[in-house]
Amino acid sequence: MLVEAKFSPHALVFQVKPVLTLSYQHCIRPNWIAERVAYVDESENILEYPQSRDRTTLGLVDAWLDHFSGYTIAF
Repeated sequence: MLVEAKFSPHALVFQVKPVLTLSYQHCIRPNWIAERVAYVDESENILEYPQSRDRTTLGLVDAWLDHFSGYTIAF
């Protein structure tokens, strides 16, 4: 299962960083893994990891974004 968000226009830069929240409640995963958000290209290659916070008890991960692009959950 892939959890992903794609925003456009690509590379739109923000003056104030918005927070993206993705849910992984439906994913089967070990409890000891800390999730984070990854910025990915069209081929799903990881380009960078924005600052992220895993809210394990809720099955959510937050990330502070600098720009519109494609994002996915990574560990």
